[in-house]
Amino acid sequence: EMMNFPNPARHRVTLRIGANSPRIAADLVEVRIYDVAGHLVRTLDQGVAPVREAAGMAARFVYDVRWDLRNEDGDAVANGIYLARVIVRDPDDPGREVRKTHKIAVLR
Repeated sequence: EMMNFPNPARHRVTLRIGANSPRIAADLVEVRIYDVAGHLVRTLDQGVAPVREAAGMAARFVYDVRWDLRNEDGDAVANGIYLARVIVRDPDDPGREVRKTHKIAVLR
């Protein structure tokens, strides 16, 4: 499960990733931002930040990844739609992974 806020993004955006493990480390998450033409805009490598966990049998663990709406050169991106390609690897078996693509709207 994944969502982003704020939507549309003006200065920064947070991608919130839901998982079923409390052990998702930065090296298990890969986030790449693409424009709609498919060009790589930015690789987010600052890691993930654990947020909170739900209690009980259906515990979910939530992690945030932030993007400052800048490309690899540090320049602000243009208004438009961007695609976040997120890969989360299983901490018990890094060969297993979940892939999700999520849209991000940027409107300054």
